[in-house]
Amino acid sequence: MNALEIADKKSKHLLLHVGGNWCPWCRKFEHLLVENREISKLISEKFIVVHVNYSSDNENKEVLAKYPKVLGFPHFFVLDKAGKVLKSQVSEELEDVNQYNAEKVLAFLKKWAP
Repeated sequence: MNALEIADKKSKHLLLHVGGNWCPWCRKFEHLLVENREISKLISEKFIVVHVNYSSDNENKEVLAKYPKVLGFPHFFVLDKAGKVLKSQVSEELEDVNQYNAEKVLAFLKKWAP
């Protein structure tokens, strides 16, 4: 079963997280998901998260060709259970000086949750 089928069956949206382990802000986002229980719970209840690796070895051009242009890393796409892009989100709008702003991330997720 693929992510869209799971999202459809569970009435969730997909959150595509485009980036890689070379990306400091990608690692900070993952850390936020582990550390912030409210964000973690919301994602668990409302989203299927799919990590799309982007690196010098693998740009995942075939996958990313289906979506609007990625303007920086990490980049987030919210898709409905049919795969339609609801939101293309640049990471910097969710950031503060050296970390993510949990309130901004929560507001983003709540706005785009099913």
